[in-house]
Amino acid sequence: MNENGDISLLNEEDSEKYQGEYVTVSSSDSKKVICHNENAVKVYEETQRMGYKDPIIIYIPVDGEDFVYSVRDSQLLDAYA
Repeated sequence: MNENGDISLLNEEDSEKYQGEYVTVSSSDSKKVICHNENAVKVYEETQRMGYKDPIIIYIPVDGEDFVYSVRDSQLLDAYA
């Protein structure tokens, strides 16, 4: 939890560093960024090649950006894809 009481999956430095990109972490308990890229599919595939079978994918919006997504049939349908 951060100072505002919010639960955050990433530390503040990484949230600023990876704006506009997708990042993967190994679990909800880990804040370590495994991989990052502007393409969700590429970041997922690269993370799987690294041996992480069920990574968590997080999109880091640019300040002021609204991001809308939907999950259907276990696939991320991305507004930017």
